[in-house]
Amino acid sequence: MMEEDTRQKILNTAKNLFIEKGFAATTMREISSTADINKGLLHYYFQSKQALFASVMQMTSFELFPKIDSILHLNVSFQHKLELIIDVYIEFLLRNPRLPAFIINELNSNTDLFVDVIRQAEIYKRVLTIWELIFGEEELREGGIEPLHFVINFLALNLQPFLMKPLAQKIGQIDDESFSHIMRLRKKIIFDTLINSIKK
Repeated sequence: MMEEDTRQKILNTAKNLFIEKGFAATTMREISSTADINKGLLHYYFQSKQALFASVMQMTSFELFPKIDSILHLNVSFQHKLELIIDVYIEFLLRNPRLPAFIINELNSNTDLFVDVIRQAEIYKRVLTIWELIFGEEELREGGIEPLHFVINFLALNLQPFLMKPLAQKIGQIDDESFSHIMRLRKKIIFDTLINSIKK
């Protein structure tokens, strides 16, 4: 049990540092110091910074993808699935508000590394599986929009407010609690916009 606690402590510490400083600027020494463990123990659990990064991304993705996958397998209408997925996605982003900006930054500054990490963490495979399930939805296929554009619209509507959060909070003079409240109200707007996009 203690071993699992130590590993989880390392992952949580690394996640916070990676998101705050970026992959390149975060060192294994800094992670071990912040987690209050010796560097040898850190390397016992994770042989390299890239391996640790992959484990952090895998841990983070497990908060989201299994839930979306289970929703897509429900025997309910696509509209109800979409409503549930938006709720899960927004709540995930509210728990990880800096994650979208971090991912965009890593994609632009460390593209090859980030793609390797995504593959190593099996996130790429999970995303493909979810996309295939979405593209196979009858209501979506019969709508007036290409499935790929629907997915792009979904991501844009959900992610953009979090990418703009620092600016929105500065201009609107709103705190984190107010931002969270706005995003929860926004779930219906996102749902209505996406559903209207597939209505003929």
